Amino acid sequence: MELKLIFKIKKWFQRTANDRGVALMIVLSGLMVLTVAVVEFSYNSRISYRIAVNSLERLQAYYLAKSAINFSKMLLRYNKEAQETAKKASSSIGSMNIEPIYRMMPLSSNLIRETLGGNTSVLGGEEGEEKEEQTIDFSLTDEQKDKAAAEEENEEETKKGITSGISMMNEKEAENFLDFEGDFSSVITEENSKFDLNRIFALVPGSKSADQRNQLLESILTLPQFKDLFEDQFNGPKQLVFAIGDWVDSNGMINEYDAVQRGNESSVYGKVDYPVKNAKFATLAELRLVAGMNDQIFKELAPFATIYTGSEKINACVSENDDFVKVLINYYTKYAGCASEVKYEDEEKMEELLNEIKSYCPTIEDMAKALNSKLGLTDLEEEASATDSSSSETTTTASSTSSSTSGATVPACAFQFKDLLTEDNKIFTIEAVGTVGDTETIITMVLNTDSTDPTKWKTYYYHVD
Repeated sequence: MELKLIFKIKKWFQRTANDRGVALMIVLSGLMVLTVAVVEFSYNSRISYRIAVNSLERLQAYYLAKSAINFSKMLLRYNKEAQETAKKASSSIGSMNIEPIYRMMPLSSNLIRETLGGNTSVLGGEEGEEKEEQTIDFSLTDEQKDKAAAEEENEEETKKGITSGISMMNEKEAENFLDFEGDFSSVITEENSKFDLNRIFALVPGSKSADQRNQLLESILTLPQFKDLFEDQFNGPKQLVFAIGDWVDSNGMINEYDAVQRGNESSVYGKVDYPVKNAKFATLAELRLVAGMNDQIFKELAPFATIYTGSEKINACVSENDDFVKVLINYYTKYAGCASEVKYEDEEKMEELLNEIKSYCPTIEDMAKALNSKLGLTDLEEEASATDSSSSETTTTASSTSSSTSGATVPACAFQFKDLLTEDNKIFTIEAVGTVGDTETIITMVLNTDSTDPTKWKTYYYHVD
């Protein structure tokens, strides 16, 4: 009897011990599941919150970039008015090249904050700071001194106009306007200062005009920065020029200079799954599809190229890329047939000609006349004396016209330097950036500002990154 009792007690203790182990396992398992659930919930909450914040920042950055676009349009409008005023003034005091407003006043929210805060240093000078003593260059003629003084005065008036216009906003409006998180900025570039790749579409393949267009493009591709980008230094640039022309032109043949044709264009694209377009470029990035093009060449060529102007001419005066002026000099001296070629390697001569041309901006006749004189194609002193001798027999207007056009044309040249240039500056690319936190939105817009009414300006391209 006692043994049975002892055996039952032993079994009870064993069962109780086993139950305690199961309970512990149940509790630990429950805690583990609960911990995983809490961690997962916390993680999902953080992810959802971060997504919501990113969406908010992306939306804010987009509208900040849109603000930069609108401010850029305003700058372009005032720049257009300033250039027209300068053009009217130049009729009485001679050619006057005014720096564009969008360069004098690069657009950014920080700059606007500084300006509204009364700090005019962002517009080119510190308040209360004494102006540096100006030296007089006695080598300049009285006319050149007057012209320089007029240009400086016009730029100062423009800056004052911008500052006073912004200062019209009262302090409360300024605080409300600047009460936003993030920043915006924009960069404006001129499309009329570039080579239009689509212009070849309007020309007859193999014609003289098409050859001249291709030769100008070849002058770009033979700049020093392209030298090491072609495996074949002689044929490489030429073959790429022909390939770009064939991509755009209307026929299906490989066109070279002097109306030479070398088979079907499609033979060059046998290793890829797309045909030659034989139509205009839709975007500049499409240039990357052309046979012979690579990333390095595209990166170097892009600043020289556009697809929007439809013009054969270049505005060299607004271009910040002096290499393009060198291209025009090289092209003119190499292919016009009236002067010895000025090569890129002759850096001293090239710089001298470049500075001479740009000093006469924006008057095309004067730019061409100065270059022809420097090249020895005309004699400016003889022309000046001839103009002076005939001034008594002509009206002031006629004399001024004769003086401005004399020497700009050289009959011995196959084409004239002045025919390569234009004063048009109406198509712009605006790259606007809005930034909030770590989020950045970039809007790229190409705009035709030809109309006097900004609401009628045409948009050629619009892309959001």
